[in-house]
Amino acid sequence: MLGLSNGITSVSAPSSRVLLNTYTADFTSDADGFGDLSHNDVAATFTANQSIGGQDGCLKVIAETNESSLWGIRKNSGVFTSVREGDYIHVTCKIYLDTTGGAWGTGDASAVVPIYMAMGSTYDNMNVSKNTWVDWDSEALPSGALDSDLATGVTPGISIYSINTARPAEHAAMFIKDLVVKQYRSQLFA
Repeated sequence: MLGLSNGITSVSAPSSRVLLNTYTADFTSDADGFGDLSHNDVAATFTANQSIGGQDGCLKVIAETNESSLWGIRKNSGVFTSVREGDYIHVTCKIYLDTTGGAWGTGDASAVVPIYMAMGSTYDNMNVSKNTWVDWDSEALPSGALDSDLATGVTPGISIYSINTARPAEHAAMFIKDLVVKQYRSQLFA
């Protein structure tokens, strides 16, 4: 017996990835193809090229009612190139949850709001502070966050949303800026 199995815990073959596609949102003139998540109770108001917290060129999305379920935004196409199971998805953006017009979640200004991002069939979540810019990076999510950057199916598009007790009240706003989605595939399958 050589004892080789004692230290082997996983396959150790190198897995390099090839960048297939980069989608960079441009919110300076319109919503860049983003619209309401199908679960929204009432259509949200989308306004391009807005400013808040020292940032310009943002997409502002306002909840137009006290939402009772999931609430958010979605872009159905133009994000991925033929997404496949096992593709690696990396998302970065800035998110600002504004409570000037309405509350987020419990209404406690100091409470964080869990924001979810679905990239194809991949989901990440992160607690987002209110009334300040928060950098989202799906590769650097905090401990305890749902983080699965490998696609498990072939659902196109991207969604950014809140759930359960984190729903926005009427006139609460979400600002999005610098949204970049990179899609990689294992070099073995590219």
